Amino acid sequence: MERSTIHLLHKRGKSQREIASELGRSRSAVARALNEPVDRQPSARRRKSSVDSFREQIVEWLKQGLSGVRMMELAREDPDHPYGGCGSVWRAAVRRERLSLAHEQAVADVPIRFEGLPGEYLQVDWGEIRHFPFTQQKPVTRYFLACRLKYSRWTWVMFTREMRQETLFRGLVACFTALGFVPWVLVFDLCRGGSYAEKAAIVSSKTTRTSA
Repeated sequence: MERSTIHLLHKRGKSQREIASELGRSRSAVARALNEPVDRQPSARRRKSSVDSFREQIVEWLKQGLSGVRMMELAREDPDHPYGGCGSVWRAAVRRERLSLAHEQAVADVPIRFEGLPGEYLQVDWGEIRHFPFTQQKPVTRYFLACRLKYSRWTWVMFTREMRQETLFRGLVACFTALGFVPWVLVFDLCRGGSYAEKAAIVSSKTTRTSA
């Protein structure tokens, strides 16, 4: 989260010296964080395996629709460097490459992510469900407050009996508690109640400064 904060403060025009002073970090640490991706993942260490030399070939075979058994047969028959490892290692490698291909395809199918940093934007909106199907009472209209982080798509929902200003404020506090932090910006999309949406944004801004 601190790396996101450094990127956000830099995005808003603060110098590395100002960011370091505000967060209690050295300038070198701030500079290093700015040169790294916001959601950088630690590199996994894996011992070299006899399957590694076949990784590109496995990917091609997967695209051709070959089974894992047939792939291993072809690898063992390779004239230059036949595969001599066990079947379980081979199957694990094929499974890993198959999952990697599926992940790449899933990412390619997802729409472009909203421009912003992790934890920066929280979308807030009201919704309603008419004729809510209760089991022991007559169907009635039920309202809900929905909040979603625009970067990660993390979603929080609270059902209510009305759409009042106090309900909104209480819901936002409950959402922030579930998150464990206060987002930098609240975005209201045609939120009912008009002016109190602006008040909620002011409350979030003050809370953010206080928690920082």
